[in-house]
Amino acid sequence: MKQHVQTKNRFGALFRSEGLEIPKGEQAYSSYEICFRLNSPSRKEIAMRLQEQCLELSSAKEKYLEKFKAVSQHFPEISTLRVIPGIDYVRALTIASIIGEPNRFENKHHYWSYCGLVNHKQLSGGNNYGYKKSRGRKELKELYLGAIENCLLHESNEFRKLYDRHRSRGLDHKAAKKAAARKMASVTLNLLKTGNKYDKKLIF
Repeated sequence: MKQHVQTKNRFGALFRSEGLEIPKGEQAYSSYEICFRLNSPSRKEIAMRLQEQCLELSSAKEKYLEKFKAVSQHFPEISTLRVIPGIDYVRALTIASIIGEPNRFENKHHYWSYCGLVNHKQLSGGNNYGYKKSRGRKELKELYLGAIENCLLHESNEFRKLYDRHRSRGLDHKAAKKAAARKMASVTLNLLKTGNKYDKKLIF
């Protein structure tokens, strides 16, 4: 939930504004004592209100997650997607619900465009007028890039290895991450189209 992250960022910013160490872990949002480290009375009050908001959002997030898990039991494709590194219940359900009928995508390139993971050259009379953004679902682009970010936290999964391979070939962080995201998008589309189980061999 973006609002949850934004609230935590605002909470941390209050401490940074006074040169204080930013509280770590979820316990930072469960005790008013942390707020009293702040010198400004107004910042203390704001911090306490943000703590309350974080706790409410955390509770709502858990409730939604339980609902997602319950819904997922009725859709085998959700379980199939969750085996992919970086894909959790929320991401799997989001992908399946947005894609709907996977065969409506002619190929992976069509799907990449729909996800906003590629830009198309604007050519006219042999001249290149730059790139135009593809029309599709922006949330899918954010979803796949977020999943890759999650994979980068661990060295043992295949998408981290793919990212490292792209980096070794000269791609910068952004380009390597996007290339790995396209591969993940291709894999999810393949699984939804074929009904096959996830296999690491699909990555390499």
